[in-house]
Amino acid sequence: MKYSIDESYAPTIKSWIEEGWTPALHGFNHILKHSKGGINPVNYRSEFVGLSLEEQVEKIKNCYSILCNNQIYPKVFVAPAHTFDKLTLTAIKESTDINVISDTIANDIYYSNGLYFIPQQCGHVTNIKFRMVTFYYHPNIITDDDFEKLDSFLSENKSKFVSFSEIQLKKRKIIFLIIYFP
Repeated sequence: MKYSIDESYAPTIKSWIEEGWTPALHGFNHILKHSKGGINPVNYRSEFVGLSLEEQVEKIKNCYSILCNNQIYPKVFVAPAHTFDKLTLTAIKESTDINVISDTIANDIYYSNGLYFIPQQCGHVTNIKFRMVTFYYHPNIITDDDFEKLDSFLSENKSKFVSFSEIQLKKRKIIFLIIYFP
């Protein structure tokens, strides 16, 4: 399936940034191939895992350039299908100014090999007792009921949320890591 180019994406993202949102890099073309799951084996499909460093650098440089050329400067990387490998992390460090990965399973932010990792909840929000976590939604595939649950959760827990700029990135080593194998 070929999608048409959305000419309003850059102004839309810039308006979100003005509202305090933080843009993230999320791959180049989102074409997922079967993989071994990489470092974060939540899924066994990936845009990056299994590709050479050169191929990953090219993809990451291309998507980063597209955004930067539109004056959108991503500060975070979130992997398509939540799968990446060590080469992906090397490609990010070599090709961008990004030093935060929001895509891992742990109980708090940790620092490893020059990058900060922020744990992420997958699929839906819930009150878990971890110190810091992000969550994701794919608005194009969730239902109205999912939106209502999200809205309710956000309203009930708004005092627990901080903007990206308020996160204290400390060079902590990993305290507790959970690995899930579906």
